[in-house]
Amino acid sequence: MFVLFGMAAIGGDRNGSLPQPDVSDERQSRWNRSWDEIRQIVSEYHMLLPRQEAKAVDAAYARYSSRHQDSVADQIRTIMNDAIRKGIFIPLENVFLDLAVRGVKNDRPGLNDLRVCLARKEVRVMFFFATNRLFRKTYRSLQFVEW
Repeated sequence: MFVLFGMAAIGGDRNGSLPQPDVSDERQSRWNRSWDEIRQIVSEYHMLLPRQEAKAVDAAYARYSSRHQDSVADQIRTIMNDAIRKGIFIPLENVFLDLAVRGVKNDRPGLNDLRVCLARKEVRVMFFFATNRLFRKTYRSLQFVEW
């Protein structure tokens, strides 16, 4: 069973591009900042709903598509709110991210890790912010869910 949690995606509107040498430094910095913020968010929600009080243990996936967006922490916060409301515990190891990766790509590190988690049947429910965070096209998101 999968839960689709839909809300409007949050995006940035900054224009311009960085010189090539700064891209990897910026990407690493965003990755570190994102994970620091997500660790904090997940920790706060775990205090509200400890694992032993949850009905289930499941997973979350968040993605933004360009370095002009910065919304994964907001997506995870919204997902955790919904999971808590439903009595579902999402451990940090079941939070999967892709930063600055387009939704048309099928081969993404975070999505691939989520696939492994699902294939092992470690979770039954997967939360994501909106179908366009999983894949850009809704039909591709539905194909993934049917997988």
